[in-house]
Amino acid sequence: MKINNFFLAQLIILFGLNSSFLFSEKLYEKKKDNLEEKIDLEKSELEKRIEELEKKLGSDERTILELEKDSYKFKLSFKNRAEAFYGRSLELFSRSTLDQVLYWQSTWDLKFSTSVGKCLRSDIVLRNKARWGNINSINHVTENEVKLKDAVTGKHKHALGKLFFWMREGWVELLLNDAFNIQAQNRHYLKVGAFPFKLGRGISLGEAYAVSAGLLGFYSNNVIDQYAFGILYHGDFVKDKLSYDIYGAILENQSDSFNNVNDKVYAMEIGRRDNPERGFGHINFLFASKLDWILHPCDVGNLTVEPYILFNLNPEQKIDFPSDASSKLATPGLYVDYENDKFEFGVEYAMNIGHQSVRAWDRNKVLLDRASDGTAIFDYSHVVTKDPNVVTNPPKALESSKNKDIVNNSPQNPNDNGKQIDSTGLYNSITRFRKAYINKYAGFMIVADAAYWFNDDFKVAATIGMASGDEDPNQDVDDPNDSDVDGVYSGFIGLQEIYNGKRVQSVFVIGPNRIPRPLSFPSNEVPDEDLFASNASGFTNLVYGGVGLEWTTCGCKKEFTLRPNLLAYWQESPTKKFSIAQKMTINQFANKYLGTELNLFLDVKLLKNLKGFFVGGMFVPGQHYKDVRGKPLNADQREILDDLDSTGENNDNSDPILGTNTAWSLNWGFEYQF
Repeated sequence: MKINNFFLAQLIILFGLNSSFLFSEKLYEKKKDNLEEKIDLEKSELEKRIEELEKKLGSDERTILELEKDSYKFKLSFKNRAEAFYGRSLELFSRSTLDQVLYWQSTWDLKFSTSVGKCLRSDIVLRNKARWGNINSINHVTENEVKLKDAVTGKHKHALGKLFFWMREGWVELLLNDAFNIQAQNRHYLKVGAFPFKLGRGISLGEAYAVSAGLLGFYSNNVIDQYAFGILYHGDFVKDKLSYDIYGAILENQSDSFNNVNDKVYAMEIGRRDNPERGFGHINFLFASKLDWILHPCDVGNLTVEPYILFNLNPEQKIDFPSDASSKLATPGLYVDYENDKFEFGVEYAMNIGHQSVRAWDRNKVLLDRASDGTAIFDYSHVVTKDPNVVTNPPKALESSKNKDIVNNSPQNPNDNGKQIDSTGLYNSITRFRKAYINKYAGFMIVADAAYWFNDDFKVAATIGMASGDEDPNQDVDDPNDSDVDGVYSGFIGLQEIYNGKRVQSVFVIGPNRIPRPLSFPSNEVPDEDLFASNASGFTNLVYGGVGLEWTTCGCKKEFTLRPNLLAYWQESPTKKFSIAQKMTINQFANKYLGTELNLFLDVKLLKNLKGFFVGGMFVPGQHYKDVRGKPLNADQREILDDLDSTGENNDNSDPILGTNTAWSLNWGFEYQF
């Protein structure tokens, strides 16, 4: 009995253990199912958040082909953008039927991505772009001067009449930790090649190294046809919190061949007749550095603080002639941006430091001209046969053997402008010699914007901005024989900039292509026929403010995103008025108000890989353009202006000169990527 009780006890123990095991197994399975369900839920939520983030950032890259073997990966993707563009009164706000354009354009991007584990990555992007019916519209070679004997007869360039792919982007990135066996938690990378790089919003330093010709309405990632070649050393000090970038690029190299080093570019510089060669070391290079500090205040949202600085040394700039100036520019700045689920804002400030050195220059050159009987002759541009202080527009001296010896051996001194050359009967024009001087940089800019999401589909945004401005420091509109020695240029200077707004976008004024914003026109005392009003280009001499909306909705089972924007613009520094009747500058400041812009961006997701888009806008010129109506920007416009009657009007308004008509544009098309 005792034995039976023993076995019974054993059975009870075994049953208890088995029951406990079964219960534990069921409990484990239940916990496992709950955990897997939780993981699936978190994964689904994470994928949803990633999709929402990509939607906000506009990321929708697809992959045609993806191969993977061991640690090697290869991806191939393709994007095509076909679009049409029509614009009216864009170039000059004129009522002329000549001031309008219409064209269709296609852009193809083929991207190859490769990687070896996490230590080596590379991207190559090939691009082809063409306007339909005009194969010469994109692929232009560089412009060169044409010489006949000693005379510069003009400039010429050719186009490559075939469509081809070129490398828009191509780089290799190396993880230094693995390459040099650096045992550290922080990762450090080295990237070499042609790739995008910018500071802040891309105003102080943007990505537009080679910007294609175009008009209004194009996004920045489409107008940049090639990125600058450079080296980027980047990594993190504190993972996901504090990172750094150190960037260097060569924008132009004139020391890469024997011919470039020995090119006689300084033959017209005063004092360089005996040594006009360029010399070694003329390289336009760029250095930039920034820190990105990411904070999570109260664990709500992300705050990015980015201090930065850039330095650009350009030994050869063009003012009147190639290589007649050099520049040293530094731009420190600070960019701050904050985002959470509902609210976001950003601000950026930068200032220019440095100077432009303008070389002392002899402007006289040989021209190919025509005599009164129609025969071709060679004469001088800035040597005349009568006293220019007495005679208006004195006749130019011929380039005869005798005159050539006199001119080539004459003293080069700005004090000799308008004086006779050694009792020879030849006179220097009053603008022949330009003295050396310096323009100090003192520009600044500040932009700010904010937005509030009422829900995931509706956002309201506002923006303000200002960039300091100034007149062209190298063109005295009152006295052609005077230059500001050690002058200050207060206009802001951005490099490779095509910024068009972040939370409120512009189509006409800020962006890759801008409406005309001419500076003051030289007075009638300036006898040089090549002097015209300079045109403010880029993010400079500008004050603006605006509001915008973003609304995403579904209709006809398609997703629509609408982004209307309203902006108003002013000059920061006023320019002079222009009288179209008198055909000259008036010594009064024009109104600062440039005008008002209204635009609309519309995106429609037609298929998974296909998006339709529309960009429409109108710009209503303000009082400023009424005060400067007719101001010529080139010789053709000056000729039209001279033909107008005494009232400054023509009968049919058929000639394109600067006017006050409303400008508007339409840009629509499809973007397909896979």
